[in-house]
Amino acid sequence: MSPAQGEGNMKVGDLCRVVMMGTHTTCQFHHLVLIIKDMHTHIEGLNTITGKFHHYRKEELEVINESR
Repeated sequence: MSPAQGEGNMKVGDLCRVVMMGTHTTCQFHHLVLIIKDMHTHIEGLNTITGKFHHYRKEELEVINESR
């Protein structure tokens, strides 16, 4: 699923992959992110590699596993 297709379907609990480079000071390209909060154009997510919370634009992410 491309980021453009997945961004409208993102919801809390979904597991996503960062699909854009250069979005944060320390590159998070290909990191996995668990969506914690939907803020319309952005989401707050827990980066599973860094263990830290970050804000992401929805187009920076691709849903790889939807929550139930």
